[in-house]
Amino acid sequence: MDRSCLLWWLAAPLLALPVACLSEGTIGDDDVAPDDDDTVVVDDDDTVEDDDDTVVVDDDDVRPDVDPSDITYIFDGDDDCAAPDDDDAVDDDDVIGPVFDCATAPATVGTETVIPNARGYHGLAIDSAGLIVGSDGWSLVQCDYVGNWSVWMPNIGAVEQMAYLPGGHLVYASVDSGGIHRISPSGGQSVVATGLNAYGVIYGPDGNIWTAGWNNTVDRIDPASGQVTNIATIPGNTPHSIAFNLDYTVLYIGTVGDGTVYQQALDASLNPVGPPSPWTNVGSGWHDAIAVDICGYLYIPDYWSTSMWRVNPTTGAVNLFADWNSSYGWYAHGAIWGTGVGGWLEDALYVPMPYSNNQVREVYVGVPGRDWSGTAINPP
Repeated sequence: MDRSCLLWWLAAPLLALPVACLSEGTIGDDDVAPDDDDTVVVDDDDTVEDDDDTVVVDDDDVRPDVDPSDITYIFDGDDDCAAPDDDDAVDDDDVIGPVFDCATAPATVGTETVIPNARGYHGLAIDSAGLIVGSDGWSLVQCDYVGNWSVWMPNIGAVEQMAYLPGGHLVYASVDSGGIHRISPSGGQSVVATGLNAYGVIYGPDGNIWTAGWNNTVDRIDPASGQVTNIATIPGNTPHSIAFNLDYTVLYIGTVGDGTVYQQALDASLNPVGPPSPWTNVGSGWHDAIAVDICGYLYIPDYWSTSMWRVNPTTGAVNLFADWNSSYGWYAHGAIWGTGVGGWLEDALYVPMPYSNNQVREVYVGVPGRDWSGTAINPP
């Protein structure tokens, strides 16, 4: 039977059951109790009515029995008409739009391409118009995918990582002041918060700025008021980079220290639940970014091993994804996903390489980033 929505009309007096959505299923009489119109239990294999029936009955007749409790619905796994199920793989009636099969995710990096004239020191961000912004060590430079560039904000000093807020405001961690600074779309500058000495900067789904840095803390900053809320403190290892898991129940924390990546559990309001806990060990202990793809895999560049590592979100297993040891200066101090606007690939990471003249490289991953608009199936 094709997937469809079936309305079962019952015998006289005519009654209607609620509409139900079936998929490749069958309808039959389970014969566990007499029907409303029967004096004895009816059969599944009738081709005509029992002599005690007053209406047509059973799965091979025109209409089902009056008693809905006496009908069995047998499904092959899909129990709806349009929405994804919780009991089976994605079906052809469940997904509208593109699908990525996580079982096909490459285990190692693909091609790497230099973006001409783009510059990146420790952080990058792509705006809604498709311009990538990064630092040349002193000024912020804008560049499109094909290499048209300009100095956007001159002489602002060295910056760490950065992120765009809604409305086109860019926030970044200033090396000189140790604060979080903001640049408006018109070029106006302001200080959001001071004294954080942050390195990692991301924008959270709660509308706040999230940072990790040299104060040994992970913090959340309200961009309107500048109020700072401590999320986690890690004695013995310095929080350096952060990212959320796919359902925002965990904050991953990369560190400078012994290579430990921590997990901070979060509640529905993104408040911490207990202290952070060690989760897995990546590289040699200097995690300059964490990027999460649509399947949930983590990509973590590690300074001391001069490599990028991929981490399974379910098992914590780590494998070498990109090895830059053979090329002097090829090491990523950050990582952001392309947006699909202006040529930036949604299944590639863009990384700043300060030891290679602050160049920006496109690192082809082959898996879309976490904000991709499609659907992932077969996650790890």
